[in-house]
Amino acid sequence: MKIGAFNPKNAFRAETPSRESTESLTLFEGLAVPLLNPLYNFTRWLTRNREEAEDLVQETYLKAWQGFSAFQLGTNFRACIHRILRNTFLSSRTGSKTSMTMSLDSCGRRD
Repeated sequence: MKIGAFNPKNAFRAETPSRESTESLTLFEGLAVPLLNPLYNFTRWLTRNREEAEDLVQETYLKAWQGFSAFQLGTNFRACIHRILRNTFLSSRTGSKTSMTMSLDSCGRRD
C-alpha cells in the first residue's frame, strides 16, 4: 500500500466522542437549530434561489461548527452566524462573478 493512499478501514473511525465534544455539540445545537428557519428564509430572499440558499445555509452551519471552539459563551451567536452567512455569500458572489467573465479574445469572430 502506498503512503497516503485511501484506506476505507480508516476513513470513518467509530470513536467514542469525548464528554467535552458532546457538550459542545449540544450547546451548538441549542444555539444554532432555533436560527435555522429564519436564516434560511433570509438566505432565500437574498439569493432568490432555493438550491443556492440551501447550499449557503449548509456551508454557513459547517463553518460555524468548525469555528465553534473559538465562540465565547455570552456573546451574540445570532450575530456571529449572520456574519458567517454574509461573508460566505459575498465570497460565493465574488467567485461566480470572476468565473463568469470571459475575455473578448476567446469569443469566436466572424470576419
